[in-house]
Amino acid sequence: MGSLKLAERTVPRPPCKKPCKSCPFRRDAMPGYLGSYGSPGEFLEVHYAGETLNPCHESIDYDDPDWRAKFMGGKMGRACKGQSVFFANSLKLPKHGEVVKSERDREAVFSWPAEFLAHHGGE
Repeated sequence: MGSLKLAERTVPRPPCKKPCKSCPFRRDAMPGYLGSYGSPGEFLEVHYAGETLNPCHESIDYDDPDWRAKFMGGKMGRACKGQSVFFANSLKLPKHGEVVKSERDREAVFSWPAEFLAHHGGE
């Protein structure tokens, strides 16, 4: 998963209207389901503290070796709606324009990192 230089980036397609049913940021997500991340703490370090744009995992073909470039170029997948709602719920304004701002939804999506970690069995 190499990173793209700023000059190579365009804008990923916007997120769906709601977080997908299996989004790790949802309160009803399967506990511990975080894709390829080893721990909930690592997941939050990348997608919350580091503000790395998270693709909606249901919209990406991870078997395609160029999935990251296609995602960042708007040719595959969508941005994760759950991540943007999580930011709104926790009153976090994204530093990078790649993370789309959303309205809060504290019923469906976690509001704070501690809730996320408790649900997913994290540190």
